[in-house]
Amino acid sequence: TFDFYGGRENAVRECYEFLRNVQVDTIVAIAVKDDGASHITDALLQLLKQFGGSSRVARDFQFRASFAMIGRKGMQPGQAVEAYNANGDVVTVAMNIE
Repeated sequence: TFDFYGGRENAVRECYEFLRNVQVDTIVAIAVKDDGASHITDALLQLLKQFGGSSRVARDFQFRASFAMIGRKGMQPGQAVEAYNANGDVVTVAMNIE
């Protein structure tokens, strides 16, 4: 786990390095509750696109929001399964793995 609130820049950098080093075709699940936006970087948001993250993530990510994503490194942007709630309510995602 990476605590973007308490860990701040170190956690963001560690998360970026972890995801950057994931091998192609590896499936990842990402969940954010409360504050993932205050310290997130453009570089990390761009990296999420390599896992199928949509450009909506970068546009809508904000303080107190909830976000969940299941993607695979090598997917095209927008192909991951995502859920987002600006009010911080619980979100769920599911993906068939074949």
